[in-house]
Formats: sequence, C-alpha cells, structure tokens
Amino acid sequence: MLQEYSGQLVRLRPLEDDDLDAVMRLYRFTPNYWSAIGYGRDPVSKLHLQSDFQEAQRTEGRQLYAVVRRADNALIGVADVQLEATMSDTATIALLLIGGPYQQHGLGSEAADLLEQSLFSDPEIEFITAGVAETSQLGQRFWLRRGYQFSGSTTHDPHTSRTTVWLAKKRPEAVPVAAQNSQDQPTHQ
Repeated sequence: MLQEYSGQLVRLRPLEDDDLDAVMRLYRFTPNYWSAIGYGRDPVSKLHLQSDFQEAQRTEGRQLYAVVRRADNALIGVADVQLEATMSDTATIALLLIGGPYQQHGLGSEAADLLEQSLFSDPEIEFITAGVAETSQLGQRFWLRRGYQFSGSTTHDPHTSRTTVWLAKKRPEAVPVAAQNSQDQPTHQ
C-alpha cells in the first residue's frame, strides 16, 4: 500500500519527513482529538511526532499517509495503517484524523473510502479494523455509518489512561479498485 490514491476531493500519499511541520499545525487545529485520547488539549511535541514517524518507517506493514485536499494541495489529515503480521487477513486503520477546520465536508469519508479500497484490493485482506477512542462518540459514529461494527475488543494505554474500542468491517462482495496515480496521469496541485 505504498502508492498514492486519488479521489475527487482528496488524495492519499505516503507521509514524508518534510510534512511534519504541517502535521503539527493540523494537530493544533484539532484540540478535541487530543482531549479524546487522553493528552489533554495540547498536542504532542514535534520530537514525539518525529519519533513516531521514524518508528512507523521501521515497522513492517505500517504506513503513514498524508491526506491532501486536491483543490489546493493542502495537507488536511493523516492516516496510520497497519497490515497485521499476526492476522494476515486483517488490516488496521489505527488513525484517520482530519483537521478540525476540514471536518464535516466529506473529506474524511472520501479518505476512508480510498483507504478501504486500497486495503481490500489485497486479496488476502478480509477484514479492516478501525481504532477509536472510547470517549469519541463522533469517531465511533463515523465508522458505524461506514458499516463497521463493534468487535468487542478494546485496548488500554496506561500512559494516557486511554481506552481504544475496535470496530471491524468485513470485505464487501464487490470491491472497486482505488484510483492509483501513475507517472502518465496528471494530478491536481
């Protein structure tokens, strides 16, 4: 899943080190996210973000994506995806965060569509799980509207006292392949 995926409103591309300042700005515009995951209202430091970015690069099957609005090429969100080593039929969307000012405009839904299409294009993947903070009713409703169901599984982070609930979705019968950019296809910038 190291490719770029495009929809009408957004595109997903691998997150790069040069994006981290934009991600920090995005986090500052989304204080409710930090409150929901147990960090209070202040985002993590850039040093912490760089550490997470480097760890993701070293983790097999894990990819961080920039969610970019096609109209102006602005980075408006991030996604953290993991192909599960222990469950070869499952992929995990550990994070899909759209910045506060960009929420409620269909951009997150299209980003989720692209993630699902790209993950389900792998014939080995039968399930996608999505992690949501237990306190985020908005996040849970987002995934439930997309056909996910509570899996009954939770995880607890002792450092933040955050509990994550996991929702799961089974592969639909017919899955369209995500639009993939190639060298000969133009992209909007």
